[in-house]
Amino acid sequence: MKGSLYLRFYASVEQTPSCWHWRGGKYRNGYGKISARGACRLAHRVSYELHRGVIPQGLQVLHACDNRRCVNPAHLFLGTQSDNLRDCVAKGRWVTHARKGHCKRGHLLDDNNAYWSPDRTKRRCRTCDRLNRANRYRRDRVLNEAMRKSKGAA
Repeated sequence: MKGSLYLRFYASVEQTPSCWHWRGGKYRNGYGKISARGACRLAHRVSYELHRGVIPQGLQVLHACDNRRCVNPAHLFLGTQSDNLRDCVAKGRWVTHARKGHCKRGHLLDDNNAYWSPDRTKRRCRTCDRLNRANRYRRDRVLNEAMRKSKGAA
């Protein structure tokens, strides 16, 4: 089983002089994924296990190169969640929701156009919410009209 995983793993790796880029499937957040042991797993964790051994419980596999697609075992090291966050802050990759200036659609997130979600975990864009409500209303109206017509025809 390990042999076939090893072959499938290397079939999806593009080795460069520095990083080994994952060319297989990816999660939405950019990290590589591979099917192993009956589940989709993070490719960099599988790489660590293939080349270095078991990952102790409670530890994460961190990237020294800050490249989410990298599966080069020389660039991977173990650490805690705290280590990962410290590394993130030290390398200037930490951007909190409070510091983001625009939403994912590009609308300005100022005091007039942003509010905190009810659970206070993220800021929401009022313009996007308004557009989403209008789109839902139009979609529902079209669906309801189609349902009325199909009932009348039957």
